[in-house]
Amino acid sequence: MPPGFDSLPPAQMLCRIRFWDGTDTRLWYLDGQVGRVENPGSEITDYVWTDLKTLGGVRNSLASDWLAADLSRSNNDDVFTLVGYTWADPDPMRKATSLSSPMSAPGDATRPRVVHTYRYEPSNKQSFVDITGLTPATGFASKITYDDACAHCRQQMPLAR
Repeated sequence: MPPGFDSLPPAQMLCRIRFWDGTDTRLWYLDGQVGRVENPGSEITDYVWTDLKTLGGVRNSLASDWLAADLSRSNNDDVFTLVGYTWADPDPMRKATSLSSPMSAPGDATRPRVVHTYRYEPSNKQSFVDITGLTPATGFASKITYDDACAHCRQQMPLAR
């Protein structure tokens, strides 16, 4: 068991998935939430949660390997993809409003994160994605139009080729 994780999974939650070839995926919990997924080959993905039990960030296996290769490196938010939320009044649900990539050079503030921000227009059944550093003529990097059941109907990506 990795240090700092719960000794047992919460009731009715998985702790291991065994595959046909004999390999395992292990699930480690932190305060009752999935905190780490360890896939075959020690491919580790870590998750952090907010006080409200929403996903706050993800550290992928590449960042985990980078940290493991040199223990002097800082294990902080610089190596996580971070999720930002806002309350969407009057909707009681939290909606993700941003995804911030890990720092390209952790600790180097001159190389900031790439941030995808999300705008919602429920009255028009549309959502938009903006990306830092990009200013397309359309005013968005991507637009999703959906139907009454919130099923994806159409995506417009003016920057795609």
